[in-house]
Amino acid sequence: MNLPSKIRHDFKIVNMGSSELVIESVKSSCSCTSVTYDQLISPLDTGLITLETTNEQLRNVKEVYAVLKTNADFKLAKVSIKVN
Repeated sequence: MNLPSKIRHDFKIVNMGSSELVIESVKSSCSCTSVTYDQLISPLDTGLITLETTNEQLRNVKEVYAVLKTNADFKLAKVSIKVN
């Protein structure tokens, strides 16, 4: 079976609050994972956080993730890609 060399997933984040959601920082689980994201998400709007890694790396570690620090009441959030 031919698997893609890169694995990518877009996470949709909905700001259900009444003020702007600010993603203050993002830290990925390793240098093998790239993260792109919308820094500001307006109230009732949707933003994207994208994780990308290699198929080989994901097979080795079984999970890659990013931890987001925001201005929301829950300061930290985690998004991840896992394999079984």
